[in-house]
Amino acid sequence: MLARKYVPEDAGALDKLVEFNRAGNVRVDRDQIIVVGAPGIPSGVLAWRPGGIVHEFHCGHGDGLSIEKRLRASALVNFACGDAQVGTFKLYEAIFLVKHDNENLVRYLEELGAVQQEGERVYTLAIR
Repeated sequence: MLARKYVPEDAGALDKLVEFNRAGNVRVDRDQIIVVGAPGIPSGVLAWRPGGIVHEFHCGHGDGLSIEKRLRASALVNFACGDAQVGTFKLYEAIFLVKHDNENLVRYLEELGAVQQEGERVYTLAIR
């Protein structure tokens, strides 16, 4: 599964993926938005700011981390890591802000080698 940068045709489906941006976290003008899926119908999104802070990471609804969700997650993370290393920012670490009840993401990040910061649901991942 391949990831790609957001294009304007993705807007409607992106709104649904991030639950209509109720928290106001995704900013097209300042975030790097990576999606998986055909233009206009993305099925996963990872939005990060040039500080390496991942604040939106959605790979589909439902319980569990299915193979399809895992493929989406891996495509998004790999693309974002590559983009962070060749972009103008040249980042070496990402910070994931994880909701307290998102055990699927916790397992996924730990499998990648991310390290939980003491006392918080904040994970840092070295970008290689």
